Amino acid sequence: MSALLLKLDRLGPARFGVIFALVVSAALYLVFGLASAWRIEPPGLINADQPLGRDFIAFWSASALALDGAPEAVFDLKRIHDVQIAAVGARIDPTAWHYPPTYLLAVMPLATLPYLVSLVLWLTVPVAAFWLVLRRLYDSPATAWALLLFPGMTLCLVSGQNGIITAALLAAALLHLDTRPVLAGVLFGVLTYKPHLAALAFPALAVGGYWRTLGVAVATAAMFVLASIAVLGFAPWYAFFGNLDFLARVVDSGQIPWVRMPTVYVGLRQLGVDIGPARAAQGVATLTLLAAVCAVWYRGAPLAWRASMLALAIPLATPYAFDYDLVILVLPIAWLFRASLDEESLSPAGLAVAVAWAAPALFWLITLAGGPPLMPLILAWLMVLVWRRAFPAPS
Repeated sequence: MSALLLKLDRLGPARFGVIFALVVSAALYLVFGLASAWRIEPPGLINADQPLGRDFIAFWSASALALDGAPEAVFDLKRIHDVQIAAVGARIDPTAWHYPPTYLLAVMPLATLPYLVSLVLWLTVPVAAFWLVLRRLYDSPATAWALLLFPGMTLCLVSGQNGIITAALLAAALLHLDTRPVLAGVLFGVLTYKPHLAALAFPALAVGGYWRTLGVAVATAAMFVLASIAVLGFAPWYAFFGNLDFLARVVDSGQIPWVRMPTVYVGLRQLGVDIGPARAAQGVATLTLLAAVCAVWYRGAPLAWRASMLALAIPLATPYAFDYDLVILVLPIAWLFRASLDEESLSPAGLAVAVAWAAPALFWLITLAGGPPLMPLILAWLMVLVWRRAFPAPS
């Protein structure tokens, strides 16, 4: 009890009030978000014209096609849509599959179970695994429970998506980086199931001198690809590369909802910038972020700031990221909050943490209402704060 009182005294009334308001609002957001998204209405497993499980329907139906011996058909919108309709028992809008065959191999067991059973496991197992990783990473069960209320987690659960898996893999790899380099390398290699989100980790490991981990990561990624070819064949790989042009077109045109994409490219497109200049700006941003991540890892900054810089750069370095990918922000949020405890009440770092905590739940609403795309700016603000802690100015 005395330890708890000391922690509360360290927080101070202003910080405690902000934290209490953010946690309570996040808990309400989780409850009402899940209650509205996971209500079953006839006919079939649907809710307001959405399949129960939202985007999970794409993973389960892709698994069903792969198990049926047609893995390349996951990129055929009509064929995967037919499986989705059969799965939920009602007409629904199609949910496309855009992932590489390595991810198809990973989700292949899903359709061996009934849809609802598979969905429940899809939602609960990653959350439990992520909680265990967070508990070890921050050495605090209370911190782990609080971080599970992060609104980005709610968006991922409501969407039936894989952002929690991405965050758990990244956090676990960072947790074991200095103590179990081979395990860390395997985890980084598995992270390539979404290659556009894993790309920055490899140069970071190289400049940081983690050659053993990097070698294992590259070998794991290569074996992942070879295993997908051995099990699924070359056909889904041909279909995947053939689908990239279609994916670029739907992103360029806004057929994929821009309001849920917190990237530099999409933010500029929302502001009316043409495709060419927006792509060029994204390229410049990607190179700048690569340089920033490499600088922090090369200079041997503490793990908290190396990991934070990497986590913040990942969704900005690609034109294709969504709000459910922002679960990885729990890493810099937790470390920045701890650092802010040593500063004055509601310091810039503390204010940034509060804004970042609420941002996933608010940025798409602001954008949907016609406001500016703020999420890239918030991520950049956090990166500046992390940079200052990684390279503190001399006293």
